[in-house]
Amino acid sequence: MCGAVRDGSGSYSTSALREDNGILHRRLRELRYAAGPPETVSLLRVCDVAVRMSHHTATHSCR
Repeated sequence: MCGAVRDGSGSYSTSALREDNGILHRRLRELRYAAGPPETVSLLRVCDVAVRMSHHTATHSCR
């Protein structure tokens, strides 16, 4: 998952967004900027769309 994953207690952790000097966070911001949606679109949503698009093009047409 991109950035927010459930830990053992059932709450969410955003440590993945801080790993590797925040490269995932920066890349998601770059993707959001390139795509053009408003800043109100969360980085988690950007990640969701990127993963879905990657899955769709890399494997098959999900119908």
